[in-house]
Amino acid sequence: MKVSNPNGTRITSLTLADGTPILPTVTYRIVTNNYLATGGDNFSVFKQGTNLVTGGSDITAFVDYILWKWGTPPANTPFTAAPEGRITVVP
Repeated sequence: MKVSNPNGTRITSLTLADGTPILPTVTYRIVTNNYLATGGDNFSVFKQGTNLVTGGSDITAFVDYILWKWGTPPANTPFTAAPEGRITVVP
């Protein structure tokens, strides 16, 4: 990301977690919260998507995903995740 670029041109490249470039010619499935999915905070790009699927609250979906991905943790065990270092900011 180049913060000195004008709005709409600040993100200069995108990759998946494994380093594969995200291509504008490919359709991707993304997950976001309901607020951004419906254009909240003037972020309207997700409204251009197709096959929008909505459901329960954002926090319920997040908890369900964590439980699906890693199972039920022992009582009082906090979930932690290390930063992946995939976002690079260039002045």
